[in-house]
Amino acid sequence: MDIKIDCPCGTRYGFDVEPENGRMPTTVACPTCGADGTDAANAILQSRAPRPIRVSLSTHGTPATGAAMRTSPPGAGPTQ
Repeated sequence: MDIKIDCPCGTRYGFDVEPENGRMPTTVACPTCGADGTDAANAILQSRAPRPIRVSLSTHGTPATGAAMRTSPPGAGPTQ
């Protein structure tokens, strides 16, 4: 994955990385001033990470329960 970081010193640098558990496998530093860019790189990786899919289950259309489900045994006739 290609990462590009804008360092506060004004240098823009980039590199290719294979994330481990969605994070940088090593630290990175600006080639001009030496500032640590690991947190910025991790933030970029997190923004590109796939998000979990949320599913909402509906109870509409399910069979009724309780009294509505009770039926008389065959041949019992109507109940009073």
